[in-house]
Amino acid sequence: IFGVLVCLFVLILIQYLERTPRAKLSAADAPKGVVRWDFVIPKESSFLNRSDLLIQIASGFRKHTAGIQTVALVGLGGSGKTTLARQYARLQKNPVAWELNAETKESLMGSMEALAYALSETLEEKKNIKKLQDIKNPQEREEKLIQLVKLFLKTRRNWLLVYDNVEKFGDIEKFFPCDPSWGKGNVIITTRDSNIQNNNHVNSAIQVGELSAKDKLD
Repeated sequence: IFGVLVCLFVLILIQYLERTPRAKLSAADAPKGVVRWDFVIPKESSFLNRSDLLIQIASGFRKHTAGIQTVALVGLGGSGKTTLARQYARLQKNPVAWELNAETKESLMGSMEALAYALSETLEEKKNIKKLQDIKNPQEREEKLIQLVKLFLKTRRNWLLVYDNVEKFGDIEKFFPCDPSWGKGNVIITTRDSNIQNNNHVNSAIQVGELSAKDKLD
């Protein structure tokens, strides 16, 4: 029962921290379909008992509300960064929330294509995404894919992207939302690279260490 109450408290607190004044909607902000990745997490895991870190993520986004905000979760492999990012994403109500597998360039491209296809609304848009497979030049294919994702995200409000398992920022820089052409949203990066906190595109870095004795017992 105590665990349930803690989760409810965290959810209410995060929603309070994320609340921002409502603005008048423009044509680009017209309601669109919900596009969300599954964000699968274990049903039972000590990694789920980290309410303090969930609050830190929400606070990191709250400190900077304009444009695109990025929070990096930094820690050793197996410290629960991915589970933490997914748990946070599941608690949010972003109409667009997606995880991108950044372990390799190939996996990142695949995730971007899946996101683009999920965001496409018309048959013509879906056809254009499938046509990317026919482009032989890798650089041209990358650029066209990025432009499509930018176009789709810019017409959405308050999206959330999770770049999972980033080795170093340079690996994702080309695919990373860092200017107004991507619209407005939040980004979570999970990485083992502690130097990422020095990157100008990262607003807040949170150290994810081993579970405390209290977290293991809760």
